[in-house]
Amino acid sequence: MHDIRYNERRDEIYVTNPFAQAILTFRGDAGRDSKPIRIIQGPKTRLIGVDTLEVDAVNEEIIVPLGREVLVYPLMAEGNVAP
Repeated sequence: MHDIRYNERRDEIYVTNPFAQAILTFRGDAGRDSKPIRIIQGPKTRLIGVDTLEVDAVNEEIIVPLGREVLVYPLMAEGNVAP
């Protein structure tokens, strides 16, 4: 896991996992053994080695720079979703 962002508005934590090619979302009070409440992962996501992200709480988006592109997902996205 490489990057962690906190969204105060939703009390959620967003974590990149480049090995799983995924973005994990946890509750703000998540403990060490907590499971994610949402996972963005799969071939449609185009997440390859993602190690950084930003969260736009106002527009409710997850923003992922990837090479020369910027991938944008709805904050509530889950599963194998296209940016």
